[in-house]
Amino acid sequence: LSAVGEQGASTWRIDNSAGDAPAWLSIGATDGLLTGTPTGAGGSQVIGVTVLLENTAGQGSALGHRFAQLGAIVARSSSAARLGVCIDTQHAFAAGYDLACADGWERSWEEFERELGLPRLRALHLNDSKRPCGARVDRHDHIGLGLLGAGAFVRVMNDPRLDGLPASLETEKTEE
Repeated sequence: LSAVGEQGASTWRIDNSAGDAPAWLSIGATDGLLTGTPTGAGGSQVIGVTVLLENTAGQGSALGHRFAQLGAIVARSSSAARLGVCIDTQHAFAAGYDLACADGWERSWEEFERELGLPRLRALHLNDSKRPCGARVDRHDHIGLGLLGAGAFVRVMNDPRLDGLPASLETEKTEE
């Protein structure tokens, strides 16, 4: 199990890079990382801070591409009360959640509700995808220009389950 990031960084990738541990063992081991972050002066835990777990595309040995994996991390954490989830639309699509069609959209959010509960959803990263659904490759594209298509983002804007959530774009600005 490894965590990749810099001290004080806001993003960590949890994976089983050695590939020799079962996913459930790696998932269980994340609690040690989560209980120690974030920290303030002297290394003490900061009170009142919510840590957001972002779904992954499932590239390589990264954990968190299935909502069940995120749910298992939360369920096994001694810090579950301060854990939330950020869903990246491109990562979800790459992981096999077909957000490009209305039926896939509904099935995806039903699974999220079952595995994590919608109150755990705290933020969105809005990205289209350069790779097809289920490719398990993290390649963002500008909204409406990728394989997710504009329809997925129309659903984002009109889905009452997502009302009021902070959302950010992660693609670089272009000259166009």
